[in-house]
Amino acid sequence: MSINIRVNNENVVLDESISFYELSKKYQDKYEDDILLVYVNHNVFELQNYCKSGDDISFLFYKDIEAYEAYTRTGLYILYKAIKDVMPDNDDYPVLRFTQNHGFYVDSHIGYVYTDDDVEKIKKRYKEIVDKKIQIKKYTMSTPSAMQFAKVMNFHSRELIMKYRLKGTTNYYMLDDLYDYFYDQLLYDTSYIKLYNIEKYKDGIIITFPDVKDRSKPLVFNPIDKMFAVQYEGLKWSESLKVNTVGLLNEKIATGEFDDLVIMQESYQAAKIAEIATEILNSKKKLVFIAGPSSSGKTTFSHRLSYTMKTLGLNPHPISVDNFFVDREFSPRDENGDYDYEKLECVDIETFNDTMLKLLSGVEVEMPRYNFITGKREFKGDFKQLHSDDILIIEGIHCLNPKMSYKLNHSDKFNIYISALTQICIDEHNRIPTTDARLLRRIVRDNRTRGCSAIDTIKMWPKVRKGEEEYIFPFQNNADMMFNSALVYEMPILKTYIEPLLFNIDRNTPEFHVAERLLKFLSFMLGGLERTVPKYSILKEFIGESVLDVG
Repeated sequence: MSINIRVNNENVVLDESISFYELSKKYQDKYEDDILLVYVNHNVFELQNYCKSGDDISFLFYKDIEAYEAYTRTGLYILYKAIKDVMPDNDDYPVLRFTQNHGFYVDSHIGYVYTDDDVEKIKKRYKEIVDKKIQIKKYTMSTPSAMQFAKVMNFHSRELIMKYRLKGTTNYYMLDDLYDYFYDQLLYDTSYIKLYNIEKYKDGIIITFPDVKDRSKPLVFNPIDKMFAVQYEGLKWSESLKVNTVGLLNEKIATGEFDDLVIMQESYQAAKIAEIATEILNSKKKLVFIAGPSSSGKTTFSHRLSYTMKTLGLNPHPISVDNFFVDREFSPRDENGDYDYEKLECVDIETFNDTMLKLLSGVEVEMPRYNFITGKREFKGDFKQLHSDDILIIEGIHCLNPKMSYKLNHSDKFNIYISALTQICIDEHNRIPTTDARLLRRIVRDNRTRGCSAIDTIKMWPKVRKGEEEYIFPFQNNADMMFNSALVYEMPILKTYIEPLLFNIDRNTPEFHVAERLLKFLSFMLGGLERTVPKYSILKEFIGESVLDVG
């Protein structure tokens, strides 16, 4: 029976239903880049699926976030397979821990330290798997069977995920003889992973893939050892509390231990802030700069750091760089003519530097406050003057960029980089992207403080991410210390705030597939009560009722 579909806004009649893989081959010659996934009626599908009448189809490539994620997910699957094939201990299996600087860090679940020789064997086997063009097959089994299967495979955290899963069936994938579970799309076969780089790092392995902007070669991994230390410390802490995966976190909620977890996490974070405050005290520096990507909790962190410094006998003054924005009419614009609030040129750099110099010299200065409604900088009698023990705590996305504070002596600066580096994964092979975790925070805060819908925030998020890649991440290495603002308990609480906002997005809009991805990994989590979250918590910056001046 013939079927009628639309491909790239053109009507097409097929003699019979064919897979999207077969359809992609009919169109591949028209494109320089590989077709990796398809976009059908505002939903993302793998090439393994089949066309049906009425489908409105377009193609997704590496530059599209969904295709990029599928590429990296498939590339990791091949890595797990290569490790399994060459490592002798059948009881061992690789575990995805976290990402760093576009690299995915994988190590052994039993603590085996990979050698240089191991990595060379793994790289050789990886290439063999890619060259064999092995099709990745998808199967459906009942959730109870999936639980039993995870138990046999010794994937304890995956078994717990299935325990709290109401859906009656679960999809599993098969790559040759390796079964595995992934909560989102994979590519059709191994040959699509044309560019990658595998190298030894610390006790494990780092694998990197091409940059979305330059797919001609894989990214070179430039390690940030300070960040790794923060991530690894957070990982070991969450493992010690048995909350390093969503399944284990669900156990804490189901057994009534969630309140204890909140208290322990907040105590742990307070101790980390105290460590930083002590380092600042010992450094005797007068300028503390705090930078980080969107929704890292910079404002709350700067205030909590200030209070902690006061307990050490210092007199800190929190300052937001946002108050030094140029009037909106003078803000730079992007290629589409829209205001680009991520650029350094949004800041009146000269006024900022001159103001800081006056403060450091003891001059009384009237401080500006930027009115985000009118788009104007205002002066309303907020005077500030520093004394001998006073310190400036300055936060803003560009604070680690030397250009922003070019008139200030480097020797006077103590630089801090803050980000929400997720400490838990869904299970052994499925991560929660840090960018998605920050997007959840941003959606909740934008809705509460600005009246923005979830779709509004999702629409502007790519521009925010682009700005981070260009103006924030390149300066991470300038940090003297790094702080992880992620809270192991936050997503069960955010879930109760964000699900209604995401479900309110029309399924026929392009943004729904982002909402669907977020809802998909939130569906693995039980909801948590916020009754023990202190009002000074970083989480309160996003859900509201903070006792700090965070808007």
